[in-house]
Amino acid sequence: MFVSGVDPWPELAWEPMDFLDPGDEVVLYPAEERVPSDLDEWTPGVALAAVLETVDRSMLSGFDLVVLVRARWRMLAHLEAEAYADMCEIAHAYPDGERKDRLDVPDAEMVDEVRTALTFTRRRADREMGYAVDLCCRLPEVWEALAWGC
Repeated sequence: MFVSGVDPWPELAWEPMDFLDPGDEVVLYPAEERVPSDLDEWTPGVALAAVLETVDRSMLSGFDLVVLVRARWRMLAHLEAEAYADMCEIAHAYPDGERKDRLDVPDAEMVDEVRTALTFTRRRADREMGYAVDLCCRLPEVWEALAWGC
């Protein structure tokens, strides 16, 4: 339920196409058409995100809805991998916040930065930071699979 008088879908201050490099080819499909026939093969990224933002699910068949949800889950896995990589970088950052080089080993105190930034409980912040460091440092192949949307 939305607060009356508040537009739940405000206009974007940017256009999805602003993030593409010259020469990138993206075809946006009108809402009344099917999803792209090769959408299951698209890798996560800006082009996939732009297409996902234009889809009107109420106009899709059941088959196309399945393709759509698979694409969204690939994108979600990709974004989750990137968020964990960000947390891992925070764990290796110097506590003073000024230096751009990284510590060789994670600083356990940096979990408080994640906890505060994301308003997590201490337990959740510890768990998420542990996942992040494990994925990026101990299990890079798993992190890469997530980044590719697996």
